[in-house]
Amino acid sequence: DLALREVLLEENVAGRFGHVVLGSGDGLFADPVSRLGRDGVHVTVVANRWSLSRRLELAAAAVVYFDGPLPPVTPAALRPEAA
Repeated sequence: DLALREVLLEENVAGRFGHVVLGSGDGLFADPVSRLGRDGVHVTVVANRWSLSRRLELAAAAVVYFDGPLPPVTPAALRPEAA
């Protein structure tokens, strides 16, 4: 996440792209997405509704919700051998 955020902030993304699709709900991307929007880049965020930061949702030009079911958390799923 930090490497991608750095690219969005430090590289000339707005000069190279007119549309960016970000697959994350992390609020850490709200500022870079907002900046891209101010620079004329249309940013679409793809995220689960239940894990999408409100700040990121507001910063994006569009949001596509990818709502899959949450995996069940059981004691067996928490054991290392289950992974």
